[in-house]
Amino acid sequence: MVELVIIILVMGILAAVAIPRFFSSSDFETRGYYDTVTNTLRYAQKTAIAQRRVVYAKLDTSNGQVSLCFVNYVMGVCSSNVPKPTGESPYVVSAPSDVTLALSPVLANDTLFFDSLGRPYASNDSAPSETSSTSSFSTMTATISGGGLARTFSVQQESGYVRE
Repeated sequence: MVELVIIILVMGILAAVAIPRFFSSSDFETRGYYDTVTNTLRYAQKTAIAQRRVVYAKLDTSNGQVSLCFVNYVMGVCSSNVPKPTGESPYVVSAPSDVTLALSPVLANDTLFFDSLGRPYASNDSAPSETSSTSSFSTMTATISGGGLARTFSVQQESGYVRE
């Protein structure tokens, strides 16, 4: 009888604490978006290295959309999209509802780019050449928030490494 009472008590505690989390998917959506954004930036860097060309990453904080482009964004439109690994184009990731993206420091045009060596640059830097490669990019921290969860990652200044 004591065992039965203890089992009922444990089940009651689990029902009160754990079950409501299963009906709210915002924590899972926040974590999924976080993983997708970090992997998108890693993919941008690897694509820049593999194709030996500049890849731009636009992290639009107003709507949480992240997109990749080979040619700099002019008037918010990309003329040469980076395809997804599956071949689909354009490479665009959108934030779920109630999930926000914030950058620190704030990037000009919410954009950064990677050169053919995988180094990050601020969007207002000139594209690197064989004779010149000066970057004003400083380590960027991104915070993704939603569902009572906040996760951060950073893009390192010199290497472009995306650190969780």
